[in-house]
Amino acid sequence: MKLGYLLFFVFSFLCGSNLLADEAMHDRLSVRALGMGNAFVAVGGDEGALFYNPAGLKSIKAGLLQFFTAELHASNTVIDAAKASDIQSILSDIAGKKAYAEINADLFSASGPGWAWSYSKGGFLDLKIDNPVIPYVTLRAYLQTLAAGGLAFDFNEKVTWGLTVKKITRQGITQEVHIVDLAEDTFISSLQDQLVSVSAQGYDLGFLYRLDKELGFLSTPRVGLVFKNIGGMDFGATGKLEQSYDLGFAWDAALFELPAILAIDWLDVSNQRHQAPSYWRNVNLGSEISWGTQANGKPIVAYRLGMKGPYMSWGFTLNPSYLPITLEYASWSQEIGDRAGDVADKRQSMILSFNW
Repeated sequence: MKLGYLLFFVFSFLCGSNLLADEAMHDRLSVRALGMGNAFVAVGGDEGALFYNPAGLKSIKAGLLQFFTAELHASNTVIDAAKASDIQSILSDIAGKKAYAEINADLFSASGPGWAWSYSKGGFLDLKIDNPVIPYVTLRAYLQTLAAGGLAFDFNEKVTWGLTVKKITRQGITQEVHIVDLAEDTFISSLQDQLVSVSAQGYDLGFLYRLDKELGFLSTPRVGLVFKNIGGMDFGATGKLEQSYDLGFAWDAALFELPAILAIDWLDVSNQRHQAPSYWRNVNLGSEISWGTQANGKPIVAYRLGMKGPYMSWGFTLNPSYLPITLEYASWSQEIGDRAGDVADKRQSMILSFNW
């Protein structure tokens, strides 16, 4: 019976909802960036720049071929409720909270100095139940297929620019359901029969400007600017990716003779992704310290610390020698209220990559 009740969480691979507040939608998250408070616009240096600022692809130092990548993002609410033994316990665990989970599988991804390509399939869950006695939710369900490619070029010695072209297909539907229906064996199959497919193509245009002046022990100062989802991407019932622009600053440093990065981002400067203006929740701070470098361009070990809006985040990378495996983890919080500091949804993210 426990597995039957946990169909609710298996369903996270298929479904999503956008009931609570106005949390901005995204195309793809980087676990490395989340560990740094999601401050990544001017950082770059790995394949994550493809979805944060394509100009950052130019600073990739080595080629990387990822045969398969499994990525999971989940709120602590989902993780805790997965341990419940019956449906009432699940309802009690998630009542009044946000249940968020996202799964992505990269079927083929590659990157190198100045370029990156990604092809992935995934699913999304994002809903909130206010009343466990009458647990109806408006369910937005979708599967997502994402294909994206990016290139970066040096305009001159100080300016780099990059472009990401992406196509996203979502199969989904929006309807009101009772939470208990999610545990029915026939629910997923009945939902699949009603899915509507919508595709959209989008573009991200990014820039990096390298400054001459250093700030104390901080070197290689750079400013990043990216225009995201140019023209907007509308998926009908399964949401929108709003056109917006992000601004970021980053510096290199050395801590105990180990390479480090400090970063500050101001996301969604024009406040297009949220209905209620709250600029402080869009300001992110991040840091990273690493040791060693593998042939795939990633550090052997890295530790990250940051502030995503008003909330702490941290993460790490393990990239052991002689093994084609990279593990990244992040613990972070998402603001789900109208303004910074209102309501924090604590989340965890992990990605396991088999690469060469």
